[in-house]
Amino acid sequence: MCIRDRPNTGTGVGIKPPDGASAARFRQKYAIDGTFLLYVGRIHESKNVPELLDYFQRYRRQTGDALKLVLIGKSDLMLPDDPDIVYLGFLPDADKQDAIAAAALVVLPSLYESLSMITLEAWAGGTPVLVNEQCEVVKFLCRQSNGGLYYRTHDEFTATLQRMLGSDALRQQMGAQGRQFVIRHYRPEVVLRHYTTLLDAARRNHPGVIDR
Repeated sequence: MCIRDRPNTGTGVGIKPPDGASAARFRQKYAIDGTFLLYVGRIHESKNVPELLDYFQRYRRQTGDALKLVLIGKSDLMLPDDPDIVYLGFLPDADKQDAIAAAALVVLPSLYESLSMITLEAWAGGTPVLVNEQCEVVKFLCRQSNGGLYYRTHDEFTATLQRMLGSDALRQQMGAQGRQFVIRHYRPEVVLRHYTTLLDAARRNHPGVIDR
């Protein structure tokens, strides 16, 4: 699963690995047992959440796996009346980090993201991701980091999910690789250095203009 490192010339936002996140604390506070997928973000058609709900419910019916889908964020949808779909609304940041620690993986169904903070936060917490292949930015990040897999169709969603859930070692490996990717490229001091490099280059190319 190794992909050769490429020079990272982009910038972004600084991400710090969470300090003291607790899967057990999240499970106890919200009474969630067993294996679950985690979605964090706006629960809206524009984020392709209806497709995720459909794919998840079809997966449960086809496989019979004891799996839950936990949703965190503001919902603009009428959610299915399904005990395996758990909507928690907005949570404090500490609880969100605990949820990431407890999740088997974080899922991102969105087709359009410019960066995806939750993907980086998941990796910072050592949790792998499953993303929509049509979201080119996040797919590229997965290929750079080896921190997650991607799907396009329901059949691919099912096959990829079964592969990830079927191997604790694989999920741990991908989570560790995602965490190292964030440490390498998205620590606050690294991001600041990227911006400084870009600013210095702009000053060299346009002397006297940037400092006005």
